[in-house]
Amino acid sequence: MFKWQKKRKDRKTLASYKRSLQIERKVYTQAFSAFSEGGRKNRALCIGECCLQAMEKLSDLVNQQPPIPFVKGSLFWNLGEVRVKDEDGEKGYKYSVTFHLLSNERAWTDTEVEEKVKEAGRRLGVETEEMFRKEEQKEEKTE
Repeated sequence: MFKWQKKRKDRKTLASYKRSLQIERKVYTQAFSAFSEGGRKNRALCIGECCLQAMEKLSDLVNQQPPIPFVKGSLFWNLGEVRVKDEDGEKGYKYSVTFHLLSNERAWTDTEVEEKVKEAGRRLGVETEEMFRKEEQKEEKTE
């Protein structure tokens, strides 16, 4: 690959990167976790509390002013259970409840997009110069 080919490829890469940043949407994610010692009742209370906290936070997010335009059908829940031991050697469970919600608002402003593209362009330029500097040095040594 010649230097001019690498630069053309980098321009296409930066244009594609800019387009992807402009269409990227904001994602709201929050996790809630709690520990429970053994026993079905304690475990049910623990995971129930995590679910209630998540539902309250989600309700606050949906009902805030000005309203956030969320994408319909984009709410996902993750429930997790991990068996753990505490400092005293007691066995228990760690529960986690996480929600993910996709918004219809842009993740990056125009200035942030420009800054990210400029930084990526700088890094690609440094990479190109380093890549072809080595080849030029090899050519000088062989002559």
